[in-house]
Amino acid sequence: LIDYVNTTKNYIDNAEECINRSDLSTANKLIQDGLLYLARAKIVYNELSSVARDFTRLGVSFQKLDTLLSNIGDLLERLETKLRMLENIVKERSGNLINTFIYISVSPRNITVGDTVYISGYLVDAEGKPLSNRTITIHVETATIKVLTDKNGFFSIHKQINIYKPEVLVYAEYYPRGSDYNVYGYSGSDYVTITVFYIRPWIMVKLYNDTVLPGSNISVYVKTLPNLLLIVSTPFTREFKVGSANGSVLVNITVPLNAGEGVYTISIRTIPKGIIGPAEEKAYFKVYRLEPNIEVHVPQYVFTGISYTIVVSCSVDSRISFFSEEIGFEHQEEHVKKTASRIMVPHNYLGTSLSIYIKVEPLGQRYRSKVIVVDIKVYNTITILASILLIITMILYMVYPRKKYLPGEALAKPLEQGQASIEPSIPAKGFIPVEIREKIIPLYRELV
Repeated sequence: LIDYVNTTKNYIDNAEECINRSDLSTANKLIQDGLLYLARAKIVYNELSSVARDFTRLGVSFQKLDTLLSNIGDLLERLETKLRMLENIVKERSGNLINTFIYISVSPRNITVGDTVYISGYLVDAEGKPLSNRTITIHVETATIKVLTDKNGFFSIHKQINIYKPEVLVYAEYYPRGSDYNVYGYSGSDYVTITVFYIRPWIMVKLYNDTVLPGSNISVYVKTLPNLLLIVSTPFTREFKVGSANGSVLVNITVPLNAGEGVYTISIRTIPKGIIGPAEEKAYFKVYRLEPNIEVHVPQYVFTGISYTIVVSCSVDSRISFFSEEIGFEHQEEHVKKTASRIMVPHNYLGTSLSIYIKVEPLGQRYRSKVIVVDIKVYNTITILASILLIITMILYMVYPRKKYLPGEALAKPLEQGQASIEPSIPAKGFIPVEIREKIIPLYRELV
């Protein structure tokens, strides 16, 4: 939707420009293209509005979306109003303006760079009557020249062509101005192509070392035609000129210490000189950093509440830091090759692992920095002790036998006459049922 709206705006701006220069046929085409894109924008807008209404019926309200759609709807109405207004202006002026025609010729059409060409032409109205004292704009590629027509509607200039392109386009335009604005229409000539001959020099570029460390020099050997000036462009220096009588040049380029790792480009191009045109050649080199030797010694696992040592060593002087956000641990030392720190995981840490981030930044800029992440297993000491205590308690209950007799008070009670004596039952060893005990013991063994 946004693309359709922006495209419509561009068509409106270009159509207004064409109307101002009385190019009504081009303006009318731009207006019709603008109406087409506006119609596409309306289709998308209606689909979005339909979806918003469906959500509203379901009780879901998007106030910001409703406001946005309302603003877009107003914008589409304004764009349509503008296009219709421009369309009416074109229709009104098209019936009243007198058509004009401009013709142009160029001689010669095959030249060598630096030669001069003769550009001539004439301007007439729809009946073939010459239009005198009118301003004609002649375009030679990106250059523009303004000339006036004589009493017979003719115009002419001499123009030196110093454009290093195989083909150069030339054309002329007439923009009605002043009293001609509401009388005559815009006209443009056909394009005329001039073929331009020049020599494109060859350039050979060779790097003696295309993979370097920061602070190193790169030797660039350049060979081209004699007596040509070259412009050298690198990522680390301003453009500078070099040259020699025999066309051979050796350039040394220093890679700064703060240069990042990656691939860089050296561009060599010639400065045009007469019939010798421009040329460009590129070479590529890679900047890399050395990998420092780093050793990290950390425990494979830790118990909470117990202090452990972390040791980090590097082959070069570095800034070494390590931290863990999970337990708020941080340690840093500078200008060292080796550092150590004590770490203790608190009892309230409930995770099963701990991440330690270790960053080594060598002070020598020829070395690359490195970040190492170490994961350590964590065992909670309190949880383990509580589990062991619980297991021991369970084992004692399972293996310790109960008393074989009922309490002595019950046995000492005398029997009444005629009452049969009752022998107390002797329970099985342990009071936990066998089936439950068989399930608990494997769990205990697994924990141990």
